[in-house]
Amino acid sequence: MRQKLTPAFVRDAKPAATNQIYWDTELRGFGLLVLPSGQRRYVVQYRLAGRSTRMTFKPGLTLMEARKEAKAVLGAVAKGGDPLAERRRQEGAATNTFKAITEEYLKRECGMTRDADGKATFSGKLRSAEQRLRVFERLIYPVLGPRQIDSIKRSEIVRLLDKIEDENGPSMAHLALAFLSKVMNWHASRDDDFLSPIRRGMGRIKPSEHERDRVLSDDELRIVWQAAERVPGPFGHYVRFLLLTATRRDEAADMTPGRGPQRRLDCSGRQDERQAGTHPAAVACVQGDYRQYAAAWALRLHHGRQDADYGLHEIQGQA
Repeated sequence: MRQKLTPAFVRDAKPAATNQIYWDTELRGFGLLVLPSGQRRYVVQYRLAGRSTRMTFKPGLTLMEARKEAKAVLGAVAKGGDPLAERRRQEGAATNTFKAITEEYLKRECGMTRDADGKATFSGKLRSAEQRLRVFERLIYPVLGPRQIDSIKRSEIVRLLDKIEDENGPSMAHLALAFLSKVMNWHASRDDDFLSPIRRGMGRIKPSEHERDRVLSDDELRIVWQAAERVPGPFGHYVRFLLLTATRRDEAADMTPGRGPQRRLDCSGRQDERQAGTHPAAVACVQGDYRQYAAAWALRLHHGRQDADYGLHEIQGQA
């Protein structure tokens, strides 16, 4: 229905069982939308290429402000523009920035939530989640955060990595690249058109520099054991358990009551499936009562037997 819109009419308009639109008699195409809930929104309707389009304004506008915006919309339409399509494009762009996509990645893949003050907490199992956020916030967001992710070029990433390497070292640049690649690949798996600009060869550390072939000697293992004994809390027990069983860190950490970590032992040329942590010394580490076995096992290195090949390596093989 048509109605002269005034501040008093807008204030007193009664809601109905369905949406009601009161079209302004002074500005054609401009109207007041009253929802069944009683909420009031201003709308403007226009025709473009033979198609009628209705655009709803954001809440909180006064009648004068809404009428001014409606005039601007109708003026843009008269010049051949499509204000609603442009607004949708801008809203989509806001959610397509590198920062917005990274925040969504951290939310979905790392269990991140932010409170009213913007402080982030993590509920996922990814232990590096907080580190990833710190790297993004400190090194990457200031440069790439507001950029549309599909406009970021490989050369820009290279320059960013150069800067990080110069200021923080090659290891940090390599880590930043790894985190960048995670987000880019994640987004590529969810978008029809996006292709990650990251390619092989952009790393700052050669793969050979990551290779580790050194094995701790028995003397070094003894030092680690003795240091672990001085560590209060469960971490010291955890380290000693790893030394006794040669399990991987995650395998040991994922143990459940009544079930030790499953692993494949490779000791003295033998490979067979066993359940690690069944030796009394290893069980004692889990139970926190390791001391009664320390002298018999860990401190027995080169004492119970004369050959130099005996030590924690053999204890690991017997676990």
